[in-house]
Amino acid sequence: MPAARQILAALSGNKGSGNRMKKISIISQLLAFLIAATPVTSFATDTSLASLEKKAAQGDVQAQARLGAMHAECTGVRCDPATALKWLHKAADKGSAAAAYDIGNLYVSPVLLLHPGSAIQQDSKTAVQWWQRAAGQGYIAAQRKLGQVYQEGLSVSDFSGKYRRQREVVRADYAEALKWYGRAAAKGDGRSAAAISSKMRAECG
Repeated sequence: MPAARQILAALSGNKGSGNRMKKISIISQLLAFLIAATPVTSFATDTSLASLEKKAAQGDVQAQARLGAMHAECTGVRCDPATALKWLHKAADKGSAAAAYDIGNLYVSPVLLLHPGSAIQQDSKTAVQWWQRAAGQGYIAAQRKLGQVYQEGLSVSDFSGKYRRQREVVRADYAEALKWYGRAAAKGDGRSAAAISSKMRAECG
């Protein structure tokens, strides 16, 4: 698996006891990413890469979104966050809610840890902004994601040498979580409906 080889290379170059906590965090994120191995978006897979690139270059929104997702998830092409962002932006600028959602996912993707010199770095605040954009367009997965974010809150780890501290990006907000879960559930999203039911049981129990 190409991504696995990149992980080993990244870790072998990150030596020194002062980086131990950071390395542990990186390893855990990357292992979770590899185990999940879930494509950012779901598209048909019967189109050749050359044909897909041609369609994307011609302005086909679905092709642009798919090509961006492939570069973001290392699926059939090299891992390339900058190229992924380029194509996803093109699709999102044309109104693709799926691409907007995927941009949000890209900004919190462990793949970015393998490309420390890339123009795009992990940024949870920016990720939430893109999820909000997609959710506002009615994209169910983004609405569910915001429900999760507001239900649990969102914090990130900042490292300073061997020390780590948590920085809050989104404060947990029960009402806001229910709002987004409710919008997704109203469109038939079972996972959001289950989350609402679980919260109600917890409140009553």
